[in-house]
Amino acid sequence: MHGLVALAVLFSTQQSPAASLGFEPGTDSVLADWTQVATYLNGLAQRSPYVRVDTLGRMTEGRPFHLLTITS
Repeated sequence: MHGLVALAVLFSTQQSPAASLGFEPGTDSVLADWTQVATYLNGLAQRSPYVRVDTLGRMTEGRPFHLLTITS
């Protein structure tokens, strides 16, 4: 239950994905690119002690392969 509480607190105090990306996720024919997603996730991690972004390695395009951890 603590993890769900941490997640609720996190998202109640952070900018929504739609506000950050400029569109509502799930909108037909609109996808966030890697830079938009990485910027949003790193922003969450910078503003919350409950969020951590780790780099596990590199993707085939050479971009960092991120792991997002949300926990209490």
